[in-house]
Amino acid sequence: MKNIYTLLILMLPSLAISQSYISGRVVDENQNPIPYSSVLLVDPIDGQNFEGTSADEEGLFKVETYREGKVKVKVLSIGFEEYNTGEITLKNEGDTIDLSDIKLVEEAFALNDVSVVAEQIPIKKEIDRTVISLENTPSAKGSSILDILEKTPGVILDRQNNSISMLGKDGVNVMINGKMTYMPTTALVQYLNGLAADGVKSIELITTPPAKYDAEGNSGYINIVLKKRLDEGYNASFAATNSYSYNDDKNQRNISGNFTASNAKQNLNVNYSFLRNQIP
Repeated sequence: MKNIYTLLILMLPSLAISQSYISGRVVDENQNPIPYSSVLLVDPIDGQNFEGTSADEEGLFKVETYREGKVKVKVLSIGFEEYNTGEITLKNEGDTIDLSDIKLVEEAFALNDVSVVAEQIPIKKEIDRTVISLENTPSAKGSSILDILEKTPGVILDRQNNSISMLGKDGVNVMINGKMTYMPTTALVQYLNGLAADGVKSIELITTPPAKYDAEGNSGYINIVLKKRLDEGYNASFAATNSYSYNDDKNQRNISGNFTASNAKQNLNVNYSFLRNQIP
């Protein structure tokens, strides 16, 4: 028995998994730091995000992961084009990889046949939330709310699996003008994809919800504040998607629909979602 214990102790170092780090700084074309950018680690095979963080006020970031093998780094920031690195190989040796400066290119928009370069989005840090102002923002024109959320710092959007999450939170709840959207995540993603971003005043990421939200566990809230109140009106959306994963040879079909009717006193949400996984 003593020999068995000795053998187990000798095996422990080989079973330990070292944590790897990928760091860098996000800057614009003039070498100015871009604060609060979303930095995500992506599986190069299926394109799914599996780890992430946000850059600080100086544009600095550090992503931690226990993943081995090849990964890619994706950097997103509102008003800038998406940035993707080539494949990076992580070994089980506690690698520390410094990407140095990651330079983002400003998005350009055509407004009335005039090319307009997007400006950095004002981001305000408050005690319990982060507020991203989208008023008078060219990058919101022609985009959906889902497009904006994808580049919002601290938010991880997985379009393939129709999921929304917040960094450091076990769950996420989405509100519109302070009203909860009681619908499945799949239907919610399709619904947000159908709402125009140029009608949004701001997006609030609430990491420490007030008592009135009655948060369960370690949940976060995303509050989408529209420029105009939706006190009265109807909205309907329908979407059908098909995706294929080469990693596990799985074909996924999804059909979802949503109907919303609201007035000053109440909201009515009706949604339907069908998901089918086909494995040959």
